Amino acid sequence: MKQLDIYRAVIVLLPAAWIVFQFVQDKFSARQWSGYLFAYIWQFQFRLMLFAAAVELGWLQFNISGLTLYSVPIDIMLGSSLLFGTIAAMHLSRISPLFIAIIDLLWALSWLPIEPSTLSMSILAIISLVVVVPALYLARWTALDKHIYARASLQPIMWAITLAWILPSMILTNIGQDWSGLTNSENWQLLLMAAILLLPLLLIISALYEFAVRGNGTGFPYDPPKVLVATGVYRYVSNPMQIGIVLFMAGWGIAIGSLEVAMTSPVALMLFIVFKDVCNGSCQIGQQDKNWIRYQSQVRKWWPRMKGFNLVSFQLNKL
Repeated sequence: MKQLDIYRAVIVLLPAAWIVFQFVQDKFSARQWSGYLFAYIWQFQFRLMLFAAAVELGWLQFNISGLTLYSVPIDIMLGSSLLFGTIAAMHLSRISPLFIAIIDLLWALSWLPIEPSTLSMSILAIISLVVVVPALYLARWTALDKHIYARASLQPIMWAITLAWILPSMILTNIGQDWSGLTNSENWQLLLMAAILLLPLLLIISALYEFAVRGNGTGFPYDPPKVLVATGVYRYVSNPMQIGIVLFMAGWGIAIGSLEVAMTSPVALMLFIVFKDVCNGSCQIGQQDKNWIRYQSQVRKWWPRMKGFNLVSFQLNKL
């Protein structure tokens, strides 16, 4: 086995084994594990996306074979994200994320199969900053339940990359297609697509805003609102975030000209229905607020009310 192949195996297997060991030890809370998960997802997605963009623009070139996405080695991105994301968030919470980003850069320069140059070093430095610093701060703030507005802003960026780029890229690559359906569109087509996608995006953003401002929480099941949120868009429908995601995936699939991507919309709908308690955090909220059941009985999950629900008036009428 070549030396690089050994590195590629070790960088994935050792961090993964350590994370599993820590999970079995049950030393960390669900909230802490949520932060560690965010650190990994943020880093993996941004590493993959930024390296792919740099390769496409001709700024970097990987001299490597094996499992890749857009010529970027997936296993190296995975292992680096576990090491400088999950494990760094788990054990280096007292160290500055900027210092960890510098270590990440030095690690990449020491053995990453990229042709060295001033441009490549500059690109790697930028990638390390964008990848490491926000991820570790998001993990720390989530674990400590602090800076709700920052958390509520960073999380949607992370999930947006998952829905709009990671998932479609995997599907398109698997079926031998590309993004030409979007890149070859006329300006008027792009404007029409943007208008179509505006509604689901507004639904998602409005829901996240209400969760953060009114409920002091986010849309993630283990970081949900601390109180019942029945304001804003939640006055009309109780699953606006889920509806927004389903509509977005359908519209995004049409926009990029991929039926396969559009079909993730009904799949997402089915998953939201099956795992309803996990997706909306209703278990925790239901235990804390007796009005949760009343709200659910008055506000439908998937079909909006014509008249907005008023929780205060509802409570007064029950007196």
